[in-house]
Amino acid sequence: MGHTRRYYKNKKRNKTKNKHIRFKHNLAIENKKQDLNFHKEFVLNLSKRDITETEFKVIAKGLKFVPTNKCNHRQLIKDFQSFERSLRLKYYFGTNVRIATKNHPFKIKSNFQVPIIGDNSIEKYIFYTKYELSKYMPTIKYNMSKSERECIKKLKIDNTICIHKADKNNTTVIQNKRDYLTEGESQLNDGIHYTKIINIDIENTRKIVNKLVYRMKENDEIDEMSFKFLRETSKPTSFLRFTNLVRKH
Repeated sequence: MGHTRRYYKNKKRNKTKNKHIRFKHNLAIENKKQDLNFHKEFVLNLSKRDITETEFKVIAKGLKFVPTNKCNHRQLIKDFQSFERSLRLKYYFGTNVRIATKNHPFKIKSNFQVPIIGDNSIEKYIFYTKYELSKYMPTIKYNMSKSERECIKKLKIDNTICIHKADKNNTTVIQNKRDYLTEGESQLNDGIHYTKIINIDIENTRKIVNKLVYRMKENDEIDEMSFKFLRETSKPTSFLRFTNLVRKH
């Protein structure tokens, strides 16, 4: 009699336990569906690629999302050297130096390196901070799962698609690369907003600009700092990048 009562009691307990497990499982599936639908609101897929759930989740984070990477110790030291130079400059010139209320619009950034001056609190701070940074081993807390990080690598090497921002809202567009290039060429060749330059002679244009700059300097039309800036920046520069935004209505 006792064994029978215990059997039915355990059976009832297991039935209740299985009911709770099924409820949690169904709830997890429902939450996953809602989560996927939420991410799909921020992604517009115009390509032929079948986007997985993980890819939707990654792309929906936006193009400005920065994944957590391993600590770049070399970059850390480089950043501290920039901070170190700033400290030495303030100490070297002191607080009695007259600072201009308005900087010159064509001021070129100086590369002046302050020499190490004696034994002072600034140098001690720099020395001990460098020593601590040399032993610094931070613990990495990733803001993405392993599957999401692998997904980013796969999307990065896929040359058949182009991922970019739409013209409005926070929507990220996935488009076939061929369609993207075709749309860009049609906008460049519409004859309304863009004009095709037949002959591009950057070197000759640079020489003409240099002549004008030197002539202005000889006629005292520009000061020395403006002359240096225009002379330095008159070198050939890279072309602007054309960006094609998809219209989302």
